[in-house]
Parts: sequence; C-alpha cells; structure tokens
Amino acid sequence: MAPEQVRCSRSVDIRADVFSLGATLYKLLTGEHYRAIDASACIDRLPVGVSPELRSVIQRMLASNPDDRFATPHEVSMVVKPFAESANLAALLEQAVGGNTSREDIDNQPAVLRNVRSDHGAENNRQTRHAARDSGFGRRRITARAASLAGLLLLGIVFYVTTDNGQLVVQSEIDGVQVFVKRGAEVADDFRISTEGKTTRLRSGEYTIEVPDAEINQVHVDRNHVTLSRGGREVVRITRLEAGESVPGHPAAASAAHRRSELTVLETDLQQNLSNDPYDVQVKSLRERFVDYRHRHYGTSESVKAARLMATLPWPADALRREEIDQSALQTAGHGDAANAPAELVAVLGDGKMQHWLAPNTVGFSPDGKSVVSIGSNGTLREWDAATGEQTSPVQVLGYFESRSALSPDRSRVAIAFWNTILLLDRRTGEQRELLDLQQGRIEYLMFSPDGERVVVGGDDGHVRVIDFDGGSVVRSFRAHDGEIYRVAFSPDGNSVASAARQGPIKLWTLDGELKGELPGFRQDLLVLKFNPAGDKVVARYFDRTLKIFDVASRTCQHTVLGNGEKLWAAGLAFSPDGKLVASQDRVGVKIWNVETAKVETVLSPVRADTEGLEFSPDGARLVVAGGEEVMIWDVLTGQQINAQPTAHRGRVSSIDVSAGGDVIAAATGISAKGAEKSIRLWDLRSRRLIRSWDENAVQTNAGGVGWTNKIAFIPGRKELATAFVNVTLWEADTGSLLATLLPRGPNQMHLMAVEPRGRYVAGGSAQCVFIWDVKTNELIRRIPIVDVPGASSMTFSTDGNTMIIGRNDGLITFWDLGTGKPGHVLPHESLVTALAVSPDGSLLASVGHGHTIRLWDVATGALHHTLGAHSTDGYPRFWNQLASVAFSPDGSLLASSAFDGMVRLWDPRTGAQLKSISLCPAYGLISEVRFTPDGRHVITANGNGTVYVLRLQSRGN
Repeated sequence: MAPEQVRCSRSVDIRADVFSLGATLYKLLTGEHYRAIDASACIDRLPVGVSPELRSVIQRMLASNPDDRFATPHEVSMVVKPFAESANLAALLEQAVGGNTSREDIDNQPAVLRNVRSDHGAENNRQTRHAARDSGFGRRRITARAASLAGLLLLGIVFYVTTDNGQLVVQSEIDGVQVFVKRGAEVADDFRISTEGKTTRLRSGEYTIEVPDAEINQVHVDRNHVTLSRGGREVVRITRLEAGESVPGHPAAASAAHRRSELTVLETDLQQNLSNDPYDVQVKSLRERFVDYRHRHYGTSESVKAARLMATLPWPADALRREEIDQSALQTAGHGDAANAPAELVAVLGDGKMQHWLAPNTVGFSPDGKSVVSIGSNGTLREWDAATGEQTSPVQVLGYFESRSALSPDRSRVAIAFWNTILLLDRRTGEQRELLDLQQGRIEYLMFSPDGERVVVGGDDGHVRVIDFDGGSVVRSFRAHDGEIYRVAFSPDGNSVASAARQGPIKLWTLDGELKGELPGFRQDLLVLKFNPAGDKVVARYFDRTLKIFDVASRTCQHTVLGNGEKLWAAGLAFSPDGKLVASQDRVGVKIWNVETAKVETVLSPVRADTEGLEFSPDGARLVVAGGEEVMIWDVLTGQQINAQPTAHRGRVSSIDVSAGGDVIAAATGISAKGAEKSIRLWDLRSRRLIRSWDENAVQTNAGGVGWTNKIAFIPGRKELATAFVNVTLWEADTGSLLATLLPRGPNQMHLMAVEPRGRYVAGGSAQCVFIWDVKTNELIRRIPIVDVPGASSMTFSTDGNTMIIGRNDGLITFWDLGTGKPGHVLPHESLVTALAVSPDGSLLASVGHGHTIRLWDVATGALHHTLGAHSTDGYPRFWNQLASVAFSPDGSLLASSAFDGMVRLWDPRTGAQLKSISLCPAYGLISEVRFTPDGRHVITANGNGTVYVLRLQSRGN
C-alpha cells in the first residue's frame, strides 16, 4: 500500500498504483515484501544482477512522495520494457507467489531478472513453457499484466478479438473486468467483459492483452490458454482459436443461438389467443418479457425482430380515444379550430390554456374586459377568453424571434420591433406594413399613444422617433440621449414623451423634441418607466429592486420603495385605471402598491418569471400577468389566481420519455430564459391523469443546485429516472424519492444528458465536458473534455454502449471510445448539432443541425448515407425551420423529427424518403422532443404550450 493511502485516502490518485507496481516488481526480484518504513535497506537488498538503471527505476516507483514517482503505469511500462525483453514473466510471477517454476525457467531470464527464489523440478512447467512457444500465443507474444486492486462484480461472459488467422476469446467468471488489447504502446481496443459478447477485428500482428484493474496472483499458461486467477478463482481466460474453430459449450459462441431460441419461445407464446385488453394480466406479462428481452439483447438483430413482434401486442396507448380529448385542447391543436387538429392526435396530457411559448412580453385586456390579448417574443399573437382561458381565435403569426411589441389601447393595432425594423399590423383589416432599417442599432422599446395613432420608439442610437401608424412613416426624430435609450413612454394626454437611458436622468419632451425637464437620475440601471393615468406622476423600476415614484410638476422623487428578492433585468409595471394602485413584479411575485402611501396592499404569488407584461382590467378588479410562458389572471382583492390549472404544465415541456411498459409518460418542464417553472411530471397513459410531480423547490433542495430541467429519461431495466438539472440526478420513479445526485468536477452545469441503451451508464454534458457515471455504483468512470471548440450541444451512446457520440457547437460530430477515452470518427454537419440518435441495430446515426436538415451516417465507417431537407421555411418566420429532435422507432423502420415549426415528420431511414408530416399547431412552435412508444405505433411530443401530445401512427396489426 502506498504511504499516502495510509495517511489520507482523499489524496490518493493513480500514482498509488505506480507504487504498488514497484512493490510487486521488488517482490519478483527479491522474493521479499517491500517495507516503506525501511526503504533504504530494502533497495540495498536488490540482487547484484539488477542494473543501476533498473535500480533507479524501482527506487523512483517506490518513492514515498507521489510527486517523485512516475505519473502513470503506462509511463512505467515504457521505461521497464527494455529490461524485460524475452522474459518469461509468467514463470517469474508463478515463482513469486510460490508456484512450481523450474530452475531452467529462471536461468533463461535476462540477467537482470535472474536472482529470484525458486523451487526446482517440475518438468511439466518446462513442457508448458515450450508448448506456449510453439502455439499461437508464442507467435503473437500475448502476455497478461496485472496491476493492483479492483472491484469484482457479477457473472461475466465473453469477448472475441478477431484477427486474420483466428480469434482470441477473452472470458471471465466476473462481470466488469476491463481488458486492453494493445499493439505496441497503442491501444487497439478497450472493453469490459459483460453479459453481451463483442467482436473486434484486428489486422495480423503482435498484440498484448492487459488486465489492469483485476487483482491477480496466479498465472497459468498451456498450449492454447492463458489463465489469470485470484485465490483459485479464474479472473480472465484467454483462448486462441484457429479460423473457423469454436469452443464447445462456450457462452459467447452459443449466445446468438440462445437469443434465437429464447425469441422463438416468446414468438410461440405470442401466437396464443391473447386478450385485446392491454391491461390483461397475460398480455402485460408477455409485454414485460419482451421488454426484458430487448433490454438484455439490445442492438442485436434478434432484438430488432422482437421490436417488430412487440408491435402486434396490445399496448396502453391503444386504449386512447380521440373523442375523449377536451374540445379546447383540440382547438389549440388545430390552430384555433378543433376541426383542424391532426387526425393522428389521440390524447393530450396537461392543459395548454393560456400557455404562450417564449414568454409573452405584451399582454392586455380588451376594452370590455372579456378577453385577453398576448404577444410572445416569438412574434405570435393570441387572444383568450378571460373567463375560461380558451383560445378564441386562430393564432396570428407575425414573425420575428426575440422581438419587442406594443398594443394600442383598444387592442386593434399591433407594433412589433425586431432589431431596427418595425412591423405595423391593423387587426381589423389585416393590413401590414414594414419600416425597414429604421435606425442604427437595436430598437429597445416602443409604445402606442393613448389614441392609438402614433408609436414612440427608443433605441440604442440615442434617438426618440414618433411614427404615424396610418402613414407608416417617421414624423418626428430627435436625439434625446448620448447613449442607448432603454425606455420611452407616452403621457396620458399624448402631448409629451418620457425617455430614459439605462442610467441617468429621466427626460420629458414635447412631441416636437423640446426638452420640458428632467427627473433625478440614479446609478442603477432603469428597467421600466410608466406615467400614471392622471399624468402627474412617473414611476420607474430599477435593477437594484427599488421602485421610485416621481412628481412631474416638482421634478422630485416622492417615494423610494425597496423590493424583495434578487436583482432583476426585467420587471413589469402597471397602474390601476384610477391611478391609486401600481403593480410591479419581484422574484417573490407581483406586488400591488398604494401610490400615495407606498405600502404593499396585495402580493400575487407565485409568479415564476421576470416579465414586462402586466395590466389591470378596465374595472381594476383583475390583473393579467405574463409569467414565464403562461398568461395568468389574478383577482386583485383576494390575491387568488382565477385561471389556475393545477394539473397543467407551467411553461414549455422541454423533454419527455416513455416507461418500458409504455404506460407512464415522464415530462420535464422548464428551460426558459425568463425563468419558468422547472418540474418533473409523471402521467398515467391509461387515465391521462397526473400521477406525481416534483416542483422546482424539491429539485433545488434535493439535487443540490438551482437550474432547469433540460433532459429526462427512464433508465432501461431499472425503475429509475435520470434528469439533467445543474447536475445529473437519479430518482425513484415509483415514489419520486431522490436516489443520487451525480456531481461533476468543477463549475460544470449539466445541460445535456444521455442514458446507455442497457441502462449501465448515464452521461451528463456541459459546454466544456462530458461525464459518464456507472448507474449501479454512481461512480464517475470517464471524463471527456470538450476543448478548443465552443462546446458540446448534443450527445448519445452507441448501441453497444462502448462509444459516446458528441455533437458540437461548431457543427462537428465526434466519436469517443469510452474504454480508452480516445476520439474516433469526426463527421461534419453544416452547423451546431442540436440532436443525435442511433438506430436500434447500431448501424445508422441521425444528426440534426441548427438548420433544417437531418443527416444519416454509417456508424461503422462514418460515411454519409442521406441528407434529408427536413422542415420547410415556407410560410413561417425564419427561425422556425430549426430542428429540435430526432428519434428512431424501436425496430428502426421509421425516423421521426420535430422542429420549431410545430411539425412532426416521418422518414424512411433506408431511402431518406419523407413518409408523412403532421401539423401540431405551428403557431405554438418548438416541439422540443419527439419519442416513440415501445410498440412503435405511437409518437409522443413535448410541446411549447405546456402539453404532451400522443399521436397514433398505425393501428394494431396495420
């Protein structure tokens, strides 16, 4: 044991293994145990035949200070190699542990290795040595090297290492033993012995097989075998087979036959007269057997065939009926008309009422207070019934991503600004006009005059511009500030304008550009600015959470009120119609203040996002709030939300998955730049009801950090869920209890996640690094740094789980061997790679770029098979062609893709032909993920309106 292991185990690293290797070599050379407490004397006892060079190597390996040792075992092997030419290491190791090795074996060692204690005799060992020389082992110089320690796991099976002249079969009684196959100093392959066989083809040559992590104290060599054992238990056996030869009764040799036999039994049971009820006990049991079979043999041709057979069984999704969908949900899916909802839609999980993808930045009541209009930063306008929350008219797609907007007081006119362009829309006539290149730089804010005839605009060129709506032209422009104008506001009489930069005084102007006066400035950034209905006061909200009320006549600040919570970069502000109340948003919710006393009268909570969208109803009794992706209506007097939907997803559903049994849908809500709710929700597909949910607070408390739910997935073969928040977190699906929080090294926040197809590993990805953990032990087993590029943007495991495939922000796709940590293929996509998927048979990789194409690659060769020109931009805003997700069906016969345009498209991956497109209300945009159910006949989608849709692609037997 290395000295630092005795002192403090937390400081131990791989250099402790270097010490152990040194102690082992010392034992081989002297026949004695090395004693660190008597280091000098021990080194002096090295045999005379040990050269000064090797003596120096051993002394460095056994240095008490880790910094004085070799850095890695690999470095040791390179230094020691010249001393071990033509050595019979097996005989030396057997001698060191007390085996019967002959004097002739010892005498044939290089001089530097001869002085080892030995027992004489044993002619059988001489015969073994010569037999090994005459066999394929001798010609290939296959040696077994053992380092110290390692965890020995379950029942292992077999791996084949295939050369041109036969095979090397590597097997073990112990699952998880790691084996390296090297050609010289280079690793040709690296794998762990497990319950699934693997074949690696190598060209002819000399190879070294290393077993670095298994504790071994016995080595036995005969004509065609090398056996490494510990305490009489076989750890690794290496068998050489001639071409075409097989090992009778060998588990791996029989595995394909065994899979076929097992599948035949399942197929026979499938032919029985089964019930059509998906919840029948016999049907459910057979489904579970098929699922277990696919899990154990995933990636094989038999597993793919099993997937096709599974499709003929009754599944929970078969029980879903379109007629049971709420009419309002059909209306939403049908772009405001239930008749236009896609025929494939058979279930809606969650409630999409008053959900508005990408945070509405403008909301308002109609003059009669019966409806609410909202405009999202994705350039869409919606109108809702204020009493029921149902959409009352088709969504209007106005265009422009991350836009700013304004509504006229009567809600008949709309102005939307994107960068330096403004779109004017008359909702009554449908007439639109664009003002292009209005100014230098970005338009920061715009507002209608009280009569709706003019629009005032402020931007980062320091100018205030007044636009005539009907004429579509700038009628007045004047320089108001030296720098960026962050807010502008019309006075209630429409005769003056207030403007403010981020810092400094608030300036008051006539419409002719004459400066009327200034209100005191502050060193904090100003976020929002409003006149009260009487026009005698101005209220401003600042980054430091303060709310300031100014008197226009005296040009003084009358009240300064400190808000609660964190500092904000956006904040809503609204006056009641009588001017007595002002509403402002804080992290704790929306506070309603008395203007005269500056006291809080009501707090509306929780409101889950920063927003600029606040407005009182015409009678002052209600307040509409744009919170995250949701539009909420509150009773001002009681502080209660009127349109609360307790089972609805609050905000966009970002990720989904289906349980192995096909009866539970897991959905993650979040990833909003405006800070929408982050939650996990489980839905029962039979009842379409919410089973269980975790909210943001639970995640923050249990998972050790505040973040967003970016990915969610069931772990195959286990009743567990994995989620990516700040960390990768494992949950018990049945109870929702926390199982483990997998913490990355350093300041890495996990925004990517992938689960290995057999459920052995889970990977979390940050922009700079990908981490892979063992699900059973929760140990970090591999760290893949993403250096010299902007970062990782997507990732997935190969079908056999031995390779991590990473999509990057620079458009490259890289393959990484998890055993060696070394890169393989590098494939070029045209832009940032947003999603990856591997076909169930492991032959194809589908990659999605930040454009509108899907590429299909050959996994083995890296060759490009097809480029699919997926989602058209015709008729949609330019950003809506961005693809979001791609998924293979369980049997690999279909490929599904989703995008910002609200479409699901189905493809034939063999030919690249598009088979079908399904519109799911494109105005909601962003179907974050698409997934197949285990039967392959249904698809689920994660939607921007807070719902999950279930689509039936095929009926059972069709």
